[in-house]
Amino acid sequence: MDSVAPPPQKTWHRVCNVSVAMTQASDSFVEGMVDIYQRPLAGRDENRSDGVLYRNEFTILVVDDDASFLHLVCSVLRKHGFTVLNASSGVKGLNMLTYSPADIRLVLLDYTMPKLNGDQTLQHLRKLNPSIKVMAVTSSDPKLVATSFRDGVDRFLKKPLDARELIAAVDSLVGCRPQPAAS
Repeated sequence: MDSVAPPPQKTWHRVCNVSVAMTQASDSFVEGMVDIYQRPLAGRDENRSDGVLYRNEFTILVVDDDASFLHLVCSVLRKHGFTVLNASSGVKGLNMLTYSPADIRLVLLDYTMPKLNGDQTLQHLRKLNPSIKVMAVTSSDPKLVATSFRDGVDRFLKKPLDARELIAAVDSLVGCRPQPAAS
C-alpha cells in the first residue's frame, strides 16, 4: 500500500486511524488503514459564552451523484466560510457521517441517486443521527418525491440553486452567521 505523507503539523492534527474496505468499479475490494486528519477550527474559542454559532464551527456534508454540482456547491459553501465534506453517493455519505470526527450538523441531500436514493439515505441518516438537519437539494419536483422524503427533510431547495438563496437557507436552518473579521 502506498504511503502518503501526513499534512503539515501546524495546521492539521491526526484524530484517528480507521480500517476501510471499499468496492471499486470492478466489484473488487480494497482494504487498508486510513489516517484521518482534521484542521483545527479557525477562531473557535471553547470558552466563548456568547452562544453564537459561526459558519466555521461545524461541518456540512453534501451528498449528490452529480460531480459538477457537488464541486460547485462545495466551492460556494467554502467561499462563505463553511467547512464542507462531500460524498458522491448515499452510501459514501452515510459512511462519512458514521466515521468522520467532524461536527456534521447539516446534510445537503439529493433525491435522485443510483443504488441508494435520497429517501433511503434519509431513513438511514435519521437512524444514525435523529437531530441532524437535512436539506433536500434536488431537481425533482417536491410533489413527485416520496412522502417520507418530503416530510423527512427540514428544508427543500430546487435545482438550479442561487448561491445567495443557498447560503441564506443554511444560515437560517442551522442558526449560524459569518465569522467576524479579525480586529
